[in-house]
Amino acid sequence: MRSLSELNALINAGQNFSRKQLTESSFKASIESYKKLLGEQDEVLTSNGDVEALKYGIQQFPSLERITLTPTTHGVLLNPIYETPMIRSLRSSAVYPLPPGLQYYPRRQFSTISWNESFYRVLEEDRRNKWRGFRVITKVLAETSHNISQFVIKTHHMDTGISSDLLHQPCPELDNLTALIQTPGFRRLDLAVNLGGYGMHQLLEYRARYLHEALAKAVNLEHFSLRGTDSRRKYALCMANKEERENISLWLSLEDIFPVQRWSRLKHFGISKLWITQSDLLSLLASLPETLRSVELSFLAFQTRDDSYRSLLYKMRNGIILDWRKRPEGQRPVVKIAVETHDYCAQGHVIRVDEAANAFLYGSGENPFSDEHPCSVIDGMGVVRSEIDPTYEETYTRPPNYRGYSTF
Repeated sequence: MRSLSELNALINAGQNFSRKQLTESSFKASIESYKKLLGEQDEVLTSNGDVEALKYGIQQFPSLERITLTPTTHGVLLNPIYETPMIRSLRSSAVYPLPPGLQYYPRRQFSTISWNESFYRVLEEDRRNKWRGFRVITKVLAETSHNISQFVIKTHHMDTGISSDLLHQPCPELDNLTALIQTPGFRRLDLAVNLGGYGMHQLLEYRARYLHEALAKAVNLEHFSLRGTDSRRKYALCMANKEERENISLWLSLEDIFPVQRWSRLKHFGISKLWITQSDLLSLLASLPETLRSVELSFLAFQTRDDSYRSLLYKMRNGIILDWRKRPEGQRPVVKIAVETHDYCAQGHVIRVDEAANAFLYGSGENPFSDEHPCSVIDGMGVVRSEIDPTYEETYTRPPNYRGYSTF
């Protein structure tokens, strides 16, 4: 939750409040309610009450299989995604700033100093607690007997996630995650990682081996996804720098990060908001086991001008690298693709082309991506959906004077 000073500043700025909402819920009532909740939250964090509550809940629900960590519980104002007891306790017209959730620092390069070095432990502790939810959940699950077989971090299209520092260097958090995913019967892991605008090359050289080694121990995985925070817009800015372009050849292969050869039971594999090369992605897809039934390839940024969603679908279809089209109908992986636009991204809306992409890959449908703009959806071939509001849906219509996306 945000501080009272932040609350007052947002109220003074009129943060997304309509006149009707201002009338229905007085600022005074909202502030008093918020102050009470803020004080209660501070007490819980100080006493580690959230840790004890999690332990107690796991003991009381032995059949519980999945834990979901999300920064978007509150959804949008007056329309929460999850109606938790705390949210239900608020007045139906309560006006309050939405909590920021998992932290995101787009202009800050994360420290490469090991968090295990004693001199820096105290200095880093406050920053590590920005991801308290992740730290608490993985620690409790690593140390407690339970039947949890699925751990999901769900960001609902927000550019946020756990710090990449938690995954590319030795630290207690990575140890706890490793202990969890190698538990017998553990079968689903959805990660959302804040790459800080530095892309997958932040995991270069020795750093990648820690994440790879951890994931390699999850031999029973059936469902895996990794969502980053790097869009084509960020990649375009990066590629404007000559030195960055010349360093592309040094970037890691996807197979150096994802130990797919160890995942013989995998049914779903997904990556979103990562910078990739088309050839590297195709090689990884070809390495996935025949148990695979679905693949998510959303919001990807291709590293060269010759690569695009349009050409990717053609190469997935032609059968030279992938044999998916030749497989029996019930054994073909369903391909899921979402892209963003200037118009819908800011509202949490995305364009999904799942149906059109699969009709092209396995049938006689048209490639849903434009020849002129090969990473942009053809007018009418996608569906606009909201990852915040599941009831929202409309056919994608290209806006007037649309310039489209280049490859990156």
